[in-house]
Amino acid sequence: MLPLAVFIYGITNPLNYFHIRQERYKTIASAKIARALSIAAVQVYGGFKGWGGSGLILGFLVASLVESGVLLIKTRIESSLFRSVTFTEMKQQMKRYIRFPKFSVAGALSNTLSTNLMDVLIPAFFSTVLLGYYSLI
Repeated sequence: MLPLAVFIYGITNPLNYFHIRQERYKTIASAKIARALSIAAVQVYGGFKGWGGSGLILGFLVASLVESGVLLIKTRIESSLFRSVTFTEMKQQMKRYIRFPKFSVAGALSNTLSTNLMDVLIPAFFSTVLLGYYSLI
């Protein structure tokens, strides 16, 4: 399931950034609404069917697919945008921005650690019950 989720995220995220760049905020909002409706519908249905945690995971995957689908359907990429880009230009841009990942990885890692570190440390030193209480806050 993880490779499928990563693949869907790899489709959704660039499409989301593309629509932000094109200032198509209605499209992003409609995709988020479709995601919320589909995740609720699948997870509630899974709850009634007794699927347990599998229903939650399936709801997440279906919602991500729906969001990607809405973004793909509403994407109107001009073909001239892709025709004007050459491999030589791409190579020049890669050389120009080679230092970008070196600096952005540290910031992204520290941001992720600050968000998730407590979820790892609390069960290591205390119990998972306390982690549950902490998560309620």
